[in-house]
Amino acid sequence: MTETALEKAQRKFEQAKAALDAVKARETAAERKKDTRRKIVLGGALLELAKTDKDVSALITKLVAGLSREHDKKLFEKSIRKEAVPETAKVEMPTVQPVAPPAPILAKEPQEVHVSSAMPGYVPPQIRRDRETI
Repeated sequence: MTETALEKAQRKFEQAKAALDAVKARETAAERKKDTRRKIVLGGALLELAKTDKDVSALITKLVAGLSREHDKKLFEKSIRKEAVPETAKVEMPTVQPVAPPAPILAKEPQEVHVSSAMPGYVPPQIRRDRETI
């Protein structure tokens, strides 16, 4: 069977649409890569500047404190200077009074324990030897 003009035009249209979608997808992916790269470069520059500038360090500390995911906050634990924490964010730990150690427990006189009564089904060794000789 031969292809009609309408079917041929429809096939070409679908091929052109697929090609257009592929170009759009490539451009979107390239733009996402550029955006990610910009964020990485800018973040690195801010972290480097925070090492010498207390104001920038305090700003980054505030931004990290505002993150909602603990997993994200942990990424910044070692890269933020500790003195950059604002005074309002510092928490004083309560002082704890030392507690006297507990009184020693005095040892009791050893008591004789009958193994046969303590462990059902257990036969003491001297009885076992007698049974083996029988």
